[in-house]
Amino acid sequence: MKHFARDPYLHFLIGGVLLYLLFGWLHQDTPKEKSLLGYEQQALAVKFAETWGKAPNQNTMRLIQKQYLFDDALYEEARRLELDRLDEQIHRRMVTKMKQIITASFVDTNITQATLQNFYREHLESYTNAEKMRLIAILLPKYEENQTDFVEMFNTFRLSSNEVSGFLTPTQTSSIVEGNRETIASMFGKYVAFEVWQMQSNRWHTVAHSKEERYAIYIIKREGGEPLSYDEVETRVYDDYRATQHINALQNYAKEAK
Repeated sequence: MKHFARDPYLHFLIGGVLLYLLFGWLHQDTPKEKSLLGYEQQALAVKFAETWGKAPNQNTMRLIQKQYLFDDALYEEARRLELDRLDEQIHRRMVTKMKQIITASFVDTNITQATLQNFYREHLESYTNAEKMRLIAILLPKYEENQTDFVEMFNTFRLSSNEVSGFLTPTQTSSIVEGNRETIASMFGKYVAFEVWQMQSNRWHTVAHSKEERYAIYIIKREGGEPLSYDEVETRVYDDYRATQHINALQNYAKEAK
């Protein structure tokens, strides 16, 4: 017994157990009885009916409610243990949901013709059939699931021309490209050249060069050419307006999150 009493490893073990019990006692939460709200019960019943082709009876409904509450308790415990931060897929899914909430609260759902025409006039340069383009082109890494959306990141944090160099591949010596449609087509192909001439200026876009290659494109300046009429580009104006609202929402939230 004296030998064990003098054993430092035993002291360390006992001390660890005591600290664990003390920590658990200090952080214990009072269990809260949870119940489902009416709309949650209705949603479970509808989901069951869609899956099984019939409405659940009383006993079945009680069981699926118990399972739902059990799953919810596991979810809350996982969050308490910050497992969402350790699992990349869960983390990214929650980030995606937050982006949807942020943009949904910011985006104008009542888009009128007057709104779109004002946007067209304010961004008239983007709707010019330019003779030449000056742009930034960044070759993006091969797409993989759960990969960072680099173009969204570039737009959210307003990537400057000085910051572009950090994203150049070893084979790219410069990101600045200039030329007419034929010149751009000779560099990237006819499809990319066509897409470039449809892009809104002063924001980042993604365009596929091939099945394996994608580019992030930023139109710096259009030169020459005549503006296209609103009727010719109405669909583009609508898409650009929605995209601009999405970008502005994330930019504003990023500012506040600093």
